[in-house]
Amino acid sequence: MFLDANVWFSAAHSQEGGSFFIMRLAKAKLLAKYAKIISKKDAPILACAAEHSDYLLTLDNEFLKAIIINSAARSGLKIIKPKDFIEIYR
Repeated sequence: MFLDANVWFSAAHSQEGGSFFIMRLAKAKLLAKYAKIISKKDAPILACAAEHSDYLLTLDNEFLKAIIINSAARSGLKIIKPKDFIEIYR
């Protein structure tokens, strides 16, 4: 799903309209996918990275656990440390 800017503005302006409802559902669905395997505070980061990036560079050991790395890989996301990224693209 891709939301036009006017849907974002509408959702930000009113918490009672359909735009806000759609935004809330989309966020809940995306976060639920990752909240099962990572902390609630880290789920939005992992979800966003998995949906919009090829790499998540981190020093946070929570993201570097095998279960997280394997789950992210199924979405095409590689989770690595910054030094490893530099070595890949040197």
